[in-house]
Amino acid sequence: MCSSEDIYRDLQQQLLDADTICRIELEVITPLLIGGYDARRYHNDLGYESLRESSIKGVWRWWARALIAAALKEDYNICTDLTCLDKLVSKILGGSGSNEGQSKYSILVEPLNSAKVCEGIEICDRTYGEVPRIKLLRRFYDKAIAEGTRFTVAILRNRKTTHTEDKFAVWSLIIALLFDGIGKATSRGFGKFRILNVDKLEKPNNIISRLYSSTSPEHVRDCLKEIIREGVSHAKEVLRSLESFDRYVGKYLEGVSKDNPIVEIALVDKLMIIHVPRREFRNVKDILVTLGHATLKSYWKALDVRRQGLSFGKALREARNIAGKNYHTWILGLPRSQEPLILSDSRREDSVKRELQNAINKIKNSIQADDMKVRELIDLVRVEVERNKVRIPTGYYFLGDSKRDLKLRRKSPIRFTIIPVGKGKYYVAIFAFKTYEWNEILRQLVHVGAHVHRCSFEVAPIASSIKIDEVLKDAIERISKIIEIDRPMR
Repeated sequence: MCSSEDIYRDLQQQLLDADTICRIELEVITPLLIGGYDARRYHNDLGYESLRESSIKGVWRWWARALIAAALKEDYNICTDLTCLDKLVSKILGGSGSNEGQSKYSILVEPLNSAKVCEGIEICDRTYGEVPRIKLLRRFYDKAIAEGTRFTVAILRNRKTTHTEDKFAVWSLIIALLFDGIGKATSRGFGKFRILNVDKLEKPNNIISRLYSSTSPEHVRDCLKEIIREGVSHAKEVLRSLESFDRYVGKYLEGVSKDNPIVEIALVDKLMIIHVPRREFRNVKDILVTLGHATLKSYWKALDVRRQGLSFGKALREARNIAGKNYHTWILGLPRSQEPLILSDSRREDSVKRELQNAINKIKNSIQADDMKVRELIDLVRVEVERNKVRIPTGYYFLGDSKRDLKLRRKSPIRFTIIPVGKGKYYVAIFAFKTYEWNEILRQLVHVGAHVHRCSFEVAPIASSIKIDEVLKDAIERISKIIEIDRPMR
């Protein structure tokens, strides 16, 4: 005889099933860096941190916005701003403002192998110790959720929805999970998933199955483009179905139309680039190491030196003598700064301070820098003496708008995802967005460079004549080449 608790549990499950749009089954393929309020995986009072709904909602909303932006561009030839896009997306996924209302959907995450979630994996051991920046990540993340861990993500209906809205919700979440993943350092290959199954929907399963059975980089690229196009087509349908959408076009798009987008738009072959280098990886550790190398300025320099016939190891050593101002790694995101040792004789400290201050003051008028920002930079790059060695912070600094940080934060338009194509085989896909707000940033961005062996430095503005499309193309070519030739040490 069933107890009242059993009956209640069955009724609760029936209600959940009735409101479930679909369930997406996922398998972690690269370490998932996720934690609680202090980034730790384990707390004495809370236990082990698992994959949270809130971790997924942010990336889901981001991609929903990118797809809506693509639909607006393709159907209405409009490049709008974040305010407009957020108002449109909030009609489906809700928003924080008083007028946006509750999301029509919620998500429920369930681990399929709880023991593996609790066990986790050390991220600074012999397996991942070679990954660039892993020691920095280790300061905040003691453990990661390991590869092979499985989850189910269910999309639940909060209130009445249409079939058109449901399809857009599902496809935008699939794209978010497939391209970006979840957690820290996803732009460098961490937190990626294999989508095992999407129940109740046949079409995404068919495309994803073809993607994972790809035999060439070209086939991977074509499948990823097909998935994006499918998401954009559903974004177009949901836009047309929104109540009073014409009023929104008039009210929120008037006066904000731009020929060049300032937000990411998932419109392949026009504003979104997908490129798959010609290298088949055999394990995820090599992928993470290689992606770390491909986004380091020293490897960009070494790639040019290697063209002189040197081995890559020798090229890396020679690259230390090459000035970095002409290698536009700012496109890989800001801030990008470091503090190298450049002098072994502290007696030159005062002269270096004067030289630095003069160099910074010289560029002030040429880029119309903010006075407060110039003073902040002078204070920041004043040399420090440590054990008879002089240190000077180098990298990129923003000298415009005193209300914005000197070390401006800007996510890279170039990111990566990892595609499993067989047992123990993977391709890396590079995807990038053409966004033109960089044009404004570059007018007041400077590079402070130091030359270790020559004991010299320079402060130079980024050229205002730089074309973003050319920089983006060059960066993707360099990254792709490094991915193809880099062989992590065994």
